[in-house]
Order: sequence, then C-alpha cells, then structure tokens
Amino acid sequence: MSTEALIPDFAPLFYAEAQTGKTVRGGHTITRAASANVIALGRPAKRIGPVQSQKTDGSTYTVGYVRSHTSIKQLWLAWYFHADGTNTPASISMSLTITDAAGHTVGPSSALIPVGFKGTSTDAIRATYLYQSDIFLGAAGYLDLDALAATLTDTSWSLEFTYSASTVYVPLDRVIGWECPRSQVDSADTYGALTGPVNPGNPILAGSTTTSGYERLAKTVEGAVLCNRDLLCVSWQRQVGYVPSTASAAFAAMALMTEGGGVPYSWRVRPRVVYVPSSSTGEPHRVRYLYQVTGGGTATIRCTATSIGAGSVISVDATGLTSAAFAWSAWSTLTIPTDGTDGIVAVTFTAKTTAGTLYLASIQLEEYQ
Repeated sequence: MSTEALIPDFAPLFYAEAQTGKTVRGGHTITRAASANVIALGRPAKRIGPVQSQKTDGSTYTVGYVRSHTSIKQLWLAWYFHADGTNTPASISMSLTITDAAGHTVGPSSALIPVGFKGTSTDAIRATYLYQSDIFLGAAGYLDLDALAATLTDTSWSLEFTYSASTVYVPLDRVIGWECPRSQVDSADTYGALTGPVNPGNPILAGSTTTSGYERLAKTVEGAVLCNRDLLCVSWQRQVGYVPSTASAAFAAMALMTEGGGVPYSWRVRPRVVYVPSSSTGEPHRVRYLYQVTGGGTATIRCTATSIGAGSVISVDATGLTSAAFAWSAWSTLTIPTDGTDGIVAVTFTAKTTAGTLYLASIQLEEYQ
C-alpha cells in the first residue's frame, strides 16, 4: 500500500454499474476501489479508551489491545490533565509499560515508548483562576507496532498507564488512543486498492493490470473483514475501592457497575455484520478481564449479550479465576446476535466467587473473525 490520498467520502455503489453484459468503464472500478479503501483503510478498527480518571493524584490504568491487522503500523496515544489551580506549580508525569500475554515487556525507558510516556516529570500548566477546570494535552505520540511486535511476540498486549502528580489539584482527565489510518505508511503489502491501475482506458487483462487492480481490491476487502473491532475497551483505576467488585457466591451485578437496584450496567453496542445478518447466533467475538481475587476464592465472570427487540441471549463464563494479584484472564469466546433492532445489543457483566472478593479492573471485548 502507498500513501496515495484517500477520497474523503464514500462513493455511491449503483446497481446499474454492475449489470451483466454492460461495458465496464474506469469509473466503475475506481468507485469500488475508493469504497473498499474507506472501509478497510480510512476507518481503523481499534481504539484505546477513553480511560476516564477517578482519582485526583496518582493512578494506574490498564487496557487490553490486540492489533487489528498486521498492515496496521501505528497506534496513536494521548493523555490529558486538568490545569493546576494552586499557587505552587505542580509536577506531573505519565509512564507507559506494555506487556504481552507471554510476559514480554517494553518499559518506559525503551526508545519505542514515545516522549511524554516515559515517566519524566514536567510542570503542569497553571490555571488562570483557582477553580478553573481547563483541560490540557499532557503528551501525544505514536507506537511503532512492527517494532514492538519484535519483542511482544504474543498478540494480546496490555498497556499500563501510570500517572503521577505532586498535588491533587492536577488530576488526570483521560487517556485515549486509536490505530492510525493504514495509508499513512508506505509498504509492499497487498492490503489497499490503488485507484490508478483501474483508471479509464486500462483494459481488463491478465497480468499487472489485474494484479494491481482487481486482486488488490479483493485483498482490501479481505483485510477489512479480518480487522477485528473492539466492541468494548474499558478500564478502571487499578486499586481496590475504585474498581467494580463482588463477594457474592451467586451471579450478581458488581458494585460500581450497576444501574441501580442490583441491575448490572448495560453497554449498548452494534456488532459488525460480516457473515450472518439478522441472526440469533450472530458473529464470533471474544472477551477477557483484568481481575484480582482476594481471600483465596475462585471466581467466575459472565458476559451476556442480549439483542434489543428480538431478545436473543448468548452468554459465556470465564471460569477458574484465582489470581491474588491483578492479572488478565484467558480469552473466552462467544457469538453476539445480530438480530436486534438497528443491530443493537446490550452487553452486561455479572460475577461470583467461592470466597473473598473479586475485583475487576478492565474489560476487553472484541470481534474474533
């Protein structure tokens, strides 16, 4: 794929353009190439956060990340803080440590971690007034995913953000991030349809024209299918008292994750339809959790997906959770129904433990095509 600019709009696909027996013209194939590029390249699949701060000074947040496709080369990150409202300048810092499921780690001292995420203290911007609540960018930078993958060989990564502040008056506001559009980096892969080879006047022949045009278009669509989206990527401060929890021996909603009256909080998502539209079985997904169990208990977390309107229900249990320190569970696979009104699905989480207390610090729910 090259850095050829993408058309910043979705081209209409008219039925009349594809009628059998009609002469194929350049505009027809250019339209399909542009549309495939917008779907597959211009709208990256994965986002980080936003991770909202819950504490006024130091805090640690962990989010899960799986690269959506090997052709995605960069992940953009940024963090924001509230302005200092005191008379004494405050110092703040943010550090990032990335660990994969195999235990390989890239820490803040690595050259692969961008400046602004290395734990280096800097003076916070002062607010004009004592109670002013302006929000400022702390830092932004890019992760080179190919370079990181050389060390982080397992595809399931954990990004740990640790924010420190010398005073409670400069709290962290949020951490966000997303994969960069594929067309930002030039490479020799087949993911991305170039419009040039299908310009008017180029015949449909075997050889370079077909390879550059139609085969690349098909590869682009294939790449788009395999770019798994995150339906949910949420994180709480990794500290007891700030994360959802339960000590129930039966499945129950977790504290800090309820809608009131013991009803578990419901996230509304729209699963992408790839193979099975309007299906009670739906599309394949998987989910994992960053959890901790105190008191020697064995916990279970249940993810339940319910299609709005149709009422199709599918759930999966992550069982045998025993770690006494915060750790990621194994992935649990499930299908999510696509037969809801407007494709909407309500996702809820309940849990139980045989003893002690279960704490939940992060959830990652993604497609698994």
